Amino acid sequence: MHFKKRLLITGAGGAAAVSFIKATPGHDHFACDIDPHAAGLYLVPAMRRFLVPKADDTEFVDCLLSYCREHRIDVLVPTVDDELLPIARRRDEFESAGTRLLLSEVECLERCLDKWALYQALARSEYVPQTGLLDETFVGSDWPPPFIVKPRVGSGSRGVRLIKSLEDLASEPRDGSLIVQQYLPGPEYSVDVMIDRKGTAMAVVPRER
Repeated sequence: MHFKKRLLITGAGGAAAVSFIKATPGHDHFACDIDPHAAGLYLVPAMRRFLVPKADDTEFVDCLLSYCREHRIDVLVPTVDDELLPIARRRDEFESAGTRLLLSEVECLERCLDKWALYQALARSEYVPQTGLLDETFVGSDWPPPFIVKPRVGSGSRGVRLIKSLEDLASEPRDGSLIVQQYLPGPEYSVDVMIDRKGTAMAVVPRER
C-alpha cells in the first residue's frame, strides 16, 4: 500500500533536487532555495515553495525546522553539501517534530565532506591515489609534477588546479586547507550511492563528469 508523504527538498535550484522531485511522483512536494528563480521551486505549487537563508546563516536550520513543524513535513531531503552537517547535528529536533531526515549520520558526513579525512579513512585501499596535505611540512620533491591541488572541503571541482611545476605552488596557501593528489589522466567519474539504514546499497549510479 502506498502512503503519500509530505517531502521537503532543499537546494531546489540544483539538479539533485529537480531529479528527486521528478523521481518521486505521488507525494506532496515542498521545495526551498536561497534563490527565488531556482528551477525546482516551480515544480511544486506556489504555496509549497519558500526561500531560506544560506546554510552558514545561524537562522538557516531554525527556518527549516519551523517550516517542517508548521507544514507537518514527513521527510526532509537536503541536497546541498553545505547544508548537510548543520541539519544532521540537529536531527533529534527534526525527529521530535515528526520529520525524518534523508541524511547520513554526523560522523559519516564529517568524514566524507573532508577529503583529507576521507583519504585517511581509505588509505589502506590499493585503489586510493597518492594524497598529501599542503601545509608547512609538505615536501615538494616527493611530488614530481604534474599533480592536482584541491580544497579539502567543496564540490563540483571548484578550486581544483593542475600543478605542472613546483613553482606553480608558490601562490597556494600552506595552511592545511588544500590537499595534493596524484594526477590521473582520462575521464573523471563520480559514483552516487544510496544506502539504507542497515548499510545495504539500494542504488549505485556512476556518471562521467
